[in-house]
Parts: sequence; structure tokens; C-alpha cells
Amino acid sequence: MFTLQLPSSLPMPLPDDEYLRHDATGLAELVRRGEVSPLELVETAIARIERLNPRLNAVIHRMDETARALARHGRRNAVRLRRLYTPAGPSGLGQP
Repeated sequence: MFTLQLPSSLPMPLPDDEYLRHDATGLAELVRRGEVSPLELVETAIARIERLNPRLNAVIHRMDETARALARHGRRNAVRLRRLYTPAGPSGLGQP
């Protein structure tokens, strides 16, 4: 029997029922208490987008790597990272 072993360095997404039980404030509280990492939340959101968006077509501009970088490096570096990942120009050329 084959079992998939994922490297322990990869964050595992939260189960859907756990993720959906909380609003944004509740998820932030889980991070503050150390029950989940920001990167785990990002991976959960990305997994849900990948699973649901083909039917919904709600997410038209994916910024997965930007979200992962911000989750890895924290709020301290958010402004600097935002500048790195946003195209130059006064409006960010349509970047959200």
C-alpha cells in the first residue's frame, strides 16, 4: 500500500470545517495564540481557491506567491514586499 509522506517543512492547510468556523478576526486570534501559522492560513485559502474557483470563477487575479511571501516574512516586511511584488506605476497597474 502506498502512503504519501509530505516533508514536515510544508505547512498543512487547515481542515475546511476548522477554517470555516472562524471569521477573519477569529483566524487572526488563532495566529496570535500560536495555534496556526500565517502560512498555514494562506495555504488553506489557496487550496480552497484551487478547489472551488473553477466552478465559481470568483478569483481572477491570483497572487499566491505574494501571499506566501507576506505570510513567511510577517507584517514588519509587508510594505517592502508589497513594493517588490507590485509592478511600478502610480496605480500599481491594476494590482489589488
